[in-house]
Amino acid sequence: MAEKSKEADKTKKQEEAKDGEAKTTAEPQGKEEDKKIIKIQKPCVGRIVHFAIEKDEILPAIIVGVNDDETVNLRVFTNGEFAQAAMLLRNVKEGTKEKQWSWPPRDGE
Repeated sequence: MAEKSKEADKTKKQEEAKDGEAKTTAEPQGKEEDKKIIKIQKPCVGRIVHFAIEKDEILPAIIVGVNDDETVNLRVFTNGEFAQAAMLLRNVKEGTKEKQWSWPPRDGE
């Protein structure tokens, strides 16, 4: 009877070892979790964003001020077609329409 108990303990330890191996050989949890986490970006001074000057024309901009009403002030960089090289725009709303700013897409988006 004692031999059966020892055998059962040995089998149990082997199963636990297999479970432990599965955990260590599995893909690290951080990588999978990173795919599921959506980070909400908050505007702050110095961040680079896109500004939709027209429907099909996007220009780079830097946030130079964040307002209490969730709008931002932008320094928009032009491609030379406008009178100034960098226009200052105030109280710009976030969005994808004309005269709004948005975050640049990340690689693969």
